[in-house]
Amino acid sequence: MQEQLEQTGLSRNEAKVYLALLHLGSTTAGDIIQKTSLHRANVYDSLEKLITQGLAASIMKNKIKYFQPASPSQLLNLFEHRQEELDRKREKIKNLLPKLSAIQSSAKGKEKGMIIEGRDGIKIMFEDILASLKKGEEHLILNPAEADKIMRSYLPRYRVRRAKLGIKARFILIDDEKHKQMAKTYLKDPLVKIAFISPEYTSPVAINIYERKVAILLWIEEEPFGILIDNEKIAKGFKNYFELMWKIARK
Repeated sequence: MQEQLEQTGLSRNEAKVYLALLHLGSTTAGDIIQKTSLHRANVYDSLEKLITQGLAASIMKNKIKYFQPASPSQLLNLFEHRQEELDRKREKIKNLLPKLSAIQSSAKGKEKGMIIEGRDGIKIMFEDILASLKKGEEHLILNPAEADKIMRSYLPRYRVRRAKLGIKARFILIDDEKHKQMAKTYLKDPLVKIAFISPEYTSPVAINIYERKVAILLWIEEEPFGILIDNEKIAKGFKNYFELMWKIARK
C-alpha cells in the first residue's frame, strides 16, 4: 500500500504518515511518531507537506494539536490539480519553443555533430525526430538492429506519438525470422513501409536519416552509443544510399 501511495507522487515519509493518519484518525504527532518509527522532524515535515497538499488537517483540542487525514478521494483531486499544472507548463513551453528554436538557428558556430551516449542520449535523438519532422515527412531507418530490445520500454510509446503526428517511416530490415516478426508489428501502422535485405548485411550499426540529420548508432546493449550529424549534404548522401538499398531490397 505504501509503495502504491508513493507512485501517486507522495514521498516515502509522506506515504507512511498519511497511512498512519488513516489508521489512527484524529491523533497527535507523538502517536504518529510511535506508529511510523520516523524521526520527530521527519513526521512534522511530512505533516506540513500533507496539509499543504490538502491530504491532512490540524485542529486544537485542549491546547493540544491534533492531526487528521483528509478523505482518500482527495488523492484524485491532487492528481488532477498536478495534471492541470503540467498542462499549463506544457502550453508555456510550446509558446516558448519557436523563440528558442529561432535563437538556436541564428547562433554562429552552431554545432554540426553530437555524440549520443546511452539510452538517454538515444531518447534525445528520437525526441528530436518528433520535433524536427512535420506531418507527411519521412524518417528513414536502415537496420534498426537491437533497437526494440534495448529501448523496449520507450519505443512503443514513441511509435504511437510518431503516428499521431502523421510522420512516415521506411525501414530496411535484415531478411531473417527475427526481423520478419518485428515487421509484423511495424506494419500495423499504415504510415510505415518495409523492405528486406540479405542477412549478409547484418550489423550492430543502424542509420537513422531525417530532415538534414543522420544518426549513426551502435546498438550495444550494455551502453549503446553513436553520433548525430547535422549537415544537409551528408544527409542527402545517406538518403541517396538508402534509396539505392531500397531499390534492391525485397518488398
